[in-house]
Order: sequence, then structure tokens, then C-alpha cells
Amino acid sequence: MANYKIKDLQQAQTLNGAVALEIQDGDSTSTFATLDQIAEFLGNTTPVVLLTKAGPIDDSYLPDMSASEIAAAYDRIVADPIHTVPVVRIPDNGGQYLVPSGYGVHADTKAVIGYYASQTYVLPSSLTLTSETFTLSRLPYTASSMEWADLLNNTALPSGYLGIDSDSTSEEISAAVGGVDAFRKLCSKLLRRNCIVVVSTDPAAANRSASIPVIVDVKRSVGLPLKITLEIEYISSGKYIALTITESGGTFSATRTSVSVSDIPVALAGKADLDPATGFVKSSQIAPLQGRQTGVKTGNGCFFSDDAQLLIDGNKTFSVVFSHNEYTKGAIHLLFSDHDYSTLSKGIYLYTIDDYVYLIFCGKYLLNDKIETGKVYQVIVTVDKQGEAVGYLNSIARNRTSDFAAYTAPVGFSLGGLKTGQLKYPGIILGARLFNYALTASEVATLWNGGEPERYMLPNYQRGPFSDVSLKNQSWTNVSGKTTPYDESTRTVTYTDGGGAMQDCYTNANKMAAQRCVYRLSVQIHGYTGKGTLYIINNQKGVYATIDDDGLAVAYIKDVEKGSLFFRGGEGIIGSWNVDDDLHVEPIYCVAEYIAAGLLADKWRDTSGAGLDLPYVPTATGGTAVLDYQQSLLTPSGSPLHDLFVAAGAVWDDTAKSWTVADYTGIDTPTMTKIYEQSHNVLNGVDWTSKLLYATIPVNLPPRADVTGYNGALTTARSAFAGSTLEKAYIAVNDDTAAGLIDCRNLFRSCSKLKTVVGVILLSDSVAINTEVFAYCPLLERVRIRNLRSSLTFAHSPLLSLESLQYLVENAGNTAAITVTVHADVYAKLTDPSNAEWYAVNAAAQARQIGFAATWGAFVEKDAATVGDLAVYDKTAGAIRFVKGATLSAAQLPESLTPLAVVYARQGDRVLIAQLDKPGIATWAYRYEVALSGFDLAAGGTIVLRIASTYDISITYAAGISIAQLATQIDNTFKTYKILNVTLSAYDRGGWSAEADETDGRVVISSRGYVETWTSIDVVSGATLTRRADDRNYMVSLTGVLLDEGQTIEYIRRKNGVNDRKAGMNFDKFLQSQSVDGTTPTSNIPLGSATIVNQASFETSEFCAELRAAYADYASYLFGEHMAEYPSTYGAMLRDGRTNTAKIGRLRFTDIYGQSKPCYPAAAAALEYGVAVEGATTGLEAGGWWLPSVEELYLFMKDRVLAADDVERDPVNRTLVRLGKAPVYGDTPLWTSCEGSYTHAFMSFRQDGTMYSYIRCIGQYMIFISSL
Repeated sequence: MANYKIKDLQQAQTLNGAVALEIQDGDSTSTFATLDQIAEFLGNTTPVVLLTKAGPIDDSYLPDMSASEIAAAYDRIVADPIHTVPVVRIPDNGGQYLVPSGYGVHADTKAVIGYYASQTYVLPSSLTLTSETFTLSRLPYTASSMEWADLLNNTALPSGYLGIDSDSTSEEISAAVGGVDAFRKLCSKLLRRNCIVVVSTDPAAANRSASIPVIVDVKRSVGLPLKITLEIEYISSGKYIALTITESGGTFSATRTSVSVSDIPVALAGKADLDPATGFVKSSQIAPLQGRQTGVKTGNGCFFSDDAQLLIDGNKTFSVVFSHNEYTKGAIHLLFSDHDYSTLSKGIYLYTIDDYVYLIFCGKYLLNDKIETGKVYQVIVTVDKQGEAVGYLNSIARNRTSDFAAYTAPVGFSLGGLKTGQLKYPGIILGARLFNYALTASEVATLWNGGEPERYMLPNYQRGPFSDVSLKNQSWTNVSGKTTPYDESTRTVTYTDGGGAMQDCYTNANKMAAQRCVYRLSVQIHGYTGKGTLYIINNQKGVYATIDDDGLAVAYIKDVEKGSLFFRGGEGIIGSWNVDDDLHVEPIYCVAEYIAAGLLADKWRDTSGAGLDLPYVPTATGGTAVLDYQQSLLTPSGSPLHDLFVAAGAVWDDTAKSWTVADYTGIDTPTMTKIYEQSHNVLNGVDWTSKLLYATIPVNLPPRADVTGYNGALTTARSAFAGSTLEKAYIAVNDDTAAGLIDCRNLFRSCSKLKTVVGVILLSDSVAINTEVFAYCPLLERVRIRNLRSSLTFAHSPLLSLESLQYLVENAGNTAAITVTVHADVYAKLTDPSNAEWYAVNAAAQARQIGFAATWGAFVEKDAATVGDLAVYDKTAGAIRFVKGATLSAAQLPESLTPLAVVYARQGDRVLIAQLDKPGIATWAYRYEVALSGFDLAAGGTIVLRIASTYDISITYAAGISIAQLATQIDNTFKTYKILNVTLSAYDRGGWSAEADETDGRVVISSRGYVETWTSIDVVSGATLTRRADDRNYMVSLTGVLLDEGQTIEYIRRKNGVNDRKAGMNFDKFLQSQSVDGTTPTSNIPLGSATIVNQASFETSEFCAELRAAYADYASYLFGEHMAEYPSTYGAMLRDGRTNTAKIGRLRFTDIYGQSKPCYPAAAAALEYGVAVEGATTGLEAGGWWLPSVEELYLFMKDRVLAADDVERDPVNRTLVRLGKAPVYGDTPLWTSCEGSYTHAFMSFRQDGTMYSYIRCIGQYMIFISSL
């Protein structure tokens, strides 16, 4: 029997803070401690993580095994020198120990027992080990047996939560949640962090993975009861329930409501790491594999953040542990940098080339060492900006420098490559840490941890975050009873005999004491001419302070106690010097810690407590981080769900280390996990509606054989697989088994990767079917359809096989003529007499009243035309018609149809349309111009210009220069000359520029500014100034025709009634920006406020209580308060785009060159735009288009997506892209024709998705619209 040995207790590894010990086989010279002794030593509140050497579990762990079999199995475990697994002590569970990956350890016998399956930890009902017998109860996956979950940032709830309903009594709810205290404690914990919450039913239940609830919202503020809301997913039935429990004054109530699937991802935003495809929590987050990560490969991206807390510009230490196991010969592989590609050598630059590791700091090599493949290394760089930077390899100092001349401040924190895609590191990174001070050589050695740096545990005093303690502007006083060296009137200290002291009048050292960290204390001394020592004292505990050449006295103090801090002269101090009022007190600690336990595929969680998670930034081609795991102790595949996969029909290939589902091979375990999560049991039953909608898996688990068949119950399968990434879709257990369908509308719509459908689609005689069954399946090759009785389309499937069409024709059930529309490539084969097999299918189809056709899409009547439909001119009909956007195949569009516009909205009978061409760019108003002449280029001279009626700028030019050279010199002066620290070329200083008019020998000066004062210019001397005849600056003056008489400013109204220059328009972009960039309030924010708070403040700030009471989540708040009011009867929303454009688009003036130019270029461009159709008049020629109003642009932009990957769900952009046109995304800046003020006009604002009255002097895009 093995014993338990304490190993390196003070430096033991942790899993999020728990102390780790190592279990070893005993020997006569070792010192051992029992588990109870260890627990007593650490205190009852410290979780104990044991690292036990253990092997895989097999069938011998079942309850009916004999004592000798148990002993033999246990011997195999303790004898295994390779594998380790974390074990967590459960203090309140009768001495049990739980091993997350599948074992329990009994406190008395130290036996590893039990197993883990289906998210439930199961113990045998009884067990005999050697001569001892003990009885164990079956433990469900509940709070008492899930202490380890908290260590993995998860939370477990009692299974009683599942029994709470709307009619439950207060007493019943209290019993289910464990009482008032337990409920309040849970809510308090969940308020502090986002958690994944697990609830389990009875472990004896058939489906032990019955539920995965997730915390959606916890509310607690003054005057409000305590509420907790869970979204509960029942995997077995696919139903989603929202459960809200309220506790007030010890009384409970509850409500349960249904939640639509589409609403759940929005409700969960920011609360947990969700599967981006389904919006639900990934089971990998609660599976025992979490916590077994050992490192990460960043070959397809990097971890990057530019959070200011990581960009330390002062003293610091960076540490990284890596395994040098893969590289590209001759390539630079970046481990870490705090600069971008162009400035790598200005800060920390750590990389490998072949078998060498290099560390450059400020252009100096601190490491240049050979390393070996397959070994683990630790590199540390310490930076003391008042001293030197030192590079360490495996705790050994290699080189150092005190030359900081090339240093510049950090701009990013890049781990494993650069976010721009260069220098990717292909090896394994095991961990990294960042400290806000320079570690000593002794501390560096401690981090090396005897050759196991990846297992080192930081002591608590180094774990942040700790807050700064401000002691600025304090008055020093003399200490009672001491010699008084401090003269308060002159702020001078005079030491003559080393006696005396002075203290800082700071009485709240309690704050420092409470944090229990190490502090760096410093004070600036001026005129120091003495010698000897100086102490910094805290309650009679003194530490030496060093005084550098600049008179900075520095000391480090730990274990601060209550009371004042003071300086005292030590032995031999003499002289006279002055002391600053500011005593600087800075906590020094680990700012960020990235250890293996914090790794996820899309982020590296910061386990220091500061919350500085590193997002994973993939390359342009996408990808997630590849995590490296310890070999699993549970199953051959490494997944704790292995047995469930097998039970569901998957087969594990131990040689290839991959899974097979039916005949789909080569599936890795993470993908198999997703397949099980998304498709297990979902096609069992007769309702498949949307079951695999948007599934992100390559193949699904087949339905059970007893569910479908030729004579089986008919199944409703509307949108069952639509939008998924399935390559092979199983609708039955094999290819000869049929699935009887009564509704197959949109069955495989937009399955962009689908190649094969396994099983026969057996259509009922009255099946509900539409043309979208196989719409947008470009890779579809094989499908078998029986009893087709109505028309069908495969218009987007050029690879459809001969066999598929043969089967369809031979097994059709039609009694009247039907049409099967196919892709043009397929149609060409069917109608080619030389292609005998394909031509025979066409002939057989005609004999059965089945006609094949190729198509470009389908017409829709004007009354039914909707967003995304294409307006075309039909030369055959001599009229404008509409093509349904979803059916459009641009390549097949006949020459008789001329595309005109895309539909973006409807208003009653009006169909609103937008141009198809890529938007152009123009300023809203024309620039201001003057001309300079009258210089003596041959002799040279000086021109003095006066800007803003105040500032004179001299430009001296040399003799013999050309007019072009003079113009360039003046232009460069505008770009470099600063007034109030801003150059004259900036928009807020007039936006001045110059160009040569060589025809007339002049320099033309232009202003593109938005502050009227700064757009005035005069000549003081040296030249003649010529102004335009109108001499009007259209960029900083009202049009005079758009706003009402006497009106100088226009607003739009938000949904909360606030009238402002800005309101939300494109909600996706608005939410993306404001959730981060919104305001952090410092006072109460009521409903109806103009202030937009950020998401973190909405969820946690005391000043947002009223908002949380009114809105269930941040998205609802942002949408309900700050989106633009529509429809609206106020302000800019009332303006008419066509009228506005006509009013200002025709206004012209004569420019400085004597040419006629539009006063308002964007509006003029709209009037000039047109689409001509030869031989026809459509009304959409030049003059038929206009610059949109605020309302019209709102309608155009509100639903536009933000990225190319989402175009298919955006009808307008989908049509544009299919036509080969440029998409218009939701963050495109577009002008309206609506004036906002003297200097502003309304536009869609790129940065935050709002409609915004913005400066009109900057070029923006233009979209031209019309209506039919």
C-alpha cells in the first residue's frame, strides 16, 4: 500500500490555488504524512490536490470484482510511474476524495475506487479491499461531490433545482436549493464571476447527462430581492426552460417560462464560453478533461492582448516555459514579444531558430543558447530600469545590459506569434507569467522549481491583483521621544548622531496589512550628503533602504501591520537633506499568470485573479489553439465520454487514434465530442424539426433502427439539417433504410459542405415540400429520393450524381407532369446525346412525365418582393420584374434580364431599392479654396499667412524654385506646423493643403476643416490672395434649404425618448462596440438617460440597478433604450431623401479654377447616377436616384452583417455577392442627405454602428437609392 509524502509544500503546484502534494511509493527513509495530517496542517478551508500516479480504469473496477482483483488493480495504479491525475478532497463528504478524471480515494484505506461516466461520479455500493470492508453510497454529480468544479471555474448545484416549478412553495424551493444561506452564498459567488453551472439528476437515471443549465443572470442591489435565472437544456427532449428563483427576506418564489432556441445565445452572451455555432455551452467545459491541459500549440495563430495592464512600462519580469519539439528549419519562431513586427528589438523579443533560443532586449542579446529538441525550457527576463535587464535560461543568468537607449514602451502582449500572422511558434508553450517588478536571482531560481517550472505554485503574497496604496502629499512629523532631526518649516532633516526619526502621517496602514503582499516603498531625498544606513520602520520592524546616486531611497517590506510608516536614521548617518512629501507605496506581484489549467481553444485564462485573459487570434484562414493534454487515464481515446460514444455507435481505432461513425472515418476526439453533443438522440422520434439546424459537425450519429423504416411512423423534418456543416448526413442507419417524411421543407437548405445523404428519403403522398429542400448545396453528390410527386430543384448542385437522378426517376410517384430543376452543368449532361447514360435518364424521365430544366432563379410578383430580391428589367416583358434573391444564380441569368437594383425594404406599396454598384466616396460639402500669386520665384522671398485671424506662419522659399516646388513647400508647412500642438493639416485646425496651378502660375490653398475659426486665411505679406467669387465655405455653413427657418441643429430620437446627435442603427455593431466602449458610470444612471453604459457596468455596477431591474440583459437594455426610434415623428427621421437631394444636389458654384462644381458633391453624385437599359426607359436613369434620408439609411443599414462569413444570412449582401458585386457591411460609413448643423451631416458611423451627425469635411461612402 502506498503512502502519501509531502513534497515541496511551499512550492507545490496548484490548480487555481489549491495546494498540491505528490503521492509516492514509500521507502524506509522518507517522511510521510497521512491525508488527515496534511488537511490539519493546511487548515480545513484549503482544498487539497493530490497528484497520484495512476493507470487506466478497466472492467475490473465494477462492483462485483473480487478482493484480489481490486488489490491487483490498485497495485497497477500505484506502480505506474508515468501518469498523474488531480485528486480533490471533499471536506464535507465523509472523508471521500474525488478524482475529476474518474477516481475516488478513500480517506482510511487510500484505495482508488469508483469511476466517472456521463457527468456522474459513481461509487460501487460496497467494496472489500484486503481485510477491510466499508460501505459507500452512490454519489451523484452534485455540490457535495463537486468541490473540484469550483477549481475549474465551474459551479455545481444540487439536483433539487430541477424539481422547482412555478407552483412550488417557499418551503419546497428552500429545501431544493439547500436553504437561504446556501442560496445567498451561491448567488454571491456567481455575482463575482461568470460560471458554468452543472445540475445532475439521480445518477441511477437512464440518461445521466440530462441537463446542463447555465447561469444567465443574477441580480442583487439595494431595494431589490435576490434573483437567479437559469437557462436549462434538456438534452433528452430538446426543450428549453427558463427558471427564475427569487429570495426576499427568507421567502422563496419561482417562475418557469419557455425560451425559444434562438433567444438563448443572446441571453447567455458573456456568461460562459459558448459554441459559436449553436450558442450553447460546450460539454468540454465541464468534462474532466478540463484541467488536464499541459500546453498549447499556436501554429495557426497566437495569444494576444493590448490590455494596458499587460503593457508594463516600468520594472517587470516575464517568464515563459516551453517545449522545443518542433520547428521549421531556418525560420524565426516567436515565443514572446511586447512590440509589433517593425519594432521587435525595442523591447522583449524572444524567439527560436532551429536549435537555438535568442532573447533580445533593447537591441542587446541576453540569450544566445543552444537547446535540445524534446526538452522543457524556462526563459526569464528581469527588467530594472534603474539598473539592468538580465536574461535567464533555466534559472541561470546568461547575459545582462544596462543600456536602455533603444527602449520604447510596449504596444502588445504576443505569445506564440504575432497577431499579424508572422513568426508563429510551432512548439508547445506550457505557461507564462508577468510580474510588475524585477525578480531577484533567488526568486528566478525558485520559479525553476528544480527542473519542473510548469508545476510551480505561486505563493499567495505574489498573487494579485493588489491595489496601490496612495500616500501622496503627506506631512512628515517627528516621532515623539526621538531626537528631532526634521524641521517642518524648511522640510529639512539634519542627522548628527544617527538618532531620531520622522514618520508619515498616514494612519490607514490597515489597507496594506489586509492585502498581505510585498510592497516597494520609496521616497525621494534631495541634497543628501551623509553616509550610513537608513531604515523604513513599520511597528518596530525595520528594513534597510538603499539610496541610489539620484537620492532615491527604496526598501521592500512584507507583512505590514497596522500603524504608521516612518524613516529613522541608522548608525553613522550624518548630513542634511530634504525629503519629498510623497511616500510611494507600490505592491509588487504577478500581474498575469497563464498556466496549463487555464487553457481553452479560444483563450488562455489568467489564473492570477486579475482577469487578464489572453484571446486567441487565429491567422487569416482561421483556426483555434491546439491544446496538448496529458494522456487520459480513463479511456483509450482520452475522453471521459468514450463509453458513451461507443454506446452511440461510434468505433474507436486505437491504431489510427481516431473514431469512425458508420463509415465516416478519421474523426479526432474533440470532433467526436461535438458530434455526440449535437447529434446524439436528436433524430429519435417523429419530430426532427430544426434538430440539426446550423450543426457544426461533419457527420451525425445515425438514428436508431427502430425509429424509421418503410412502414415506420412519418417524420416531420422541416429544416432538420439546414445551414449545417455536415458532409455526410444520416437520415437512417444505412443506405437501404428509409425515413418516412411528411414535411421536408428546407430539409438540407444551405448545407454548404454536404456531399452524401445516407438512407432513403421516403416522401409521403401528402408531403409538405418546397423548392428549398436542397437549395444552396454546392457539393451535393448523392441522395436517394422515393415517391417524388411534385417539382423539385437541385439548381445549386453541379456535382449531383447520375445514380441520384436514376433512383429519383425510377422511384418517382407522380401522377402528373413535374419539373426537376438542375444545375446547368448537370443539365448539359442530361441533354447530351453522346453521353449515353445521362441521356437515358432524361429519356426515362420524360416517359414518366418528369422534365429536367436549368434555371437562373425564380420571379416573384412586386407585391411579394422583399428584402434581398433583385429588381431586373425584363426585355421580353418590357417591364421591371423581381427575381427572388434566395433563388438567384447570376451565372445563369439570361441576357434578356438586366439587373437594376436590390430591394432593401418595403414601406407599404413602395419597394425601396439600392444601387448594385460599389459605393463611391465623396465629401458631403465642397472644400474651401483660395489662390496665392504675386511671388518672385527667381529672387526667392518670404510669404506670411495668417490663420484663424491670429496666427502668422512664415514660409521662406529659395530663389529659382518652381511653382510646383513652392506648392509642395507650403503643403509641407501645413503638415508640420503646429498650433496648440496640432498641425494645420488636421481637420480641427482647418485641414489646410496646397497644390500647384501651373497654368496660371498660382498656388491653390484648400481647407477641409470643420471649425469655422480655423478655416479663415489671409496674406500678411509676400503674396497676393485671390478668393472665389462666392467666397463661401460650404463645409462650415448651413445649406439654407434643408433645415427649417431659424433652425441651426437637428437631432434624432432614441427609443428611450432622448434627442441626440447619435442613436443606434446597426444593432450587431452597436452591441459589439458599446458593450466594451460604453461608459463606466460614477453616479446613478436612470432609465431615459443619454449615457450608454458598458456591459460590465450594466451587469455589476451599483449605479445601474434601475437598468437591471427594467431589462433582463445588456442586449435588451441597449436595444430598448438607445436604438433609434423607428418609426419616428421627430427630427431628422422626418426628412425626405429625394427632396433633400433635389434641393442641394443641383446647387453649384465656380471654383478657383473657373470650373463649375457642385456645392454638395455627395448629393450631386446621386443625381448623376443612373442605370441605363438599351432601348428602354425604366425610370432608373440619371435623376431617378437620390442620397438616402436618415430613415432610409436606417432601413438600409439596420440588418447588414459585419463580415463575409455571414453574408448568407444577409439577403441584401447575399444578392450583391452572387452578382459579383461588393458587399456593403453594417459598419460601412455612408452619407445621408440630411443636415445636422453648420458643420455636420448625418451618416452611418463606422466605429459604433450608430446614425450620427458627423463632420461633413471627410470623404465617406455613398449609397444611392430609389423606389418602385
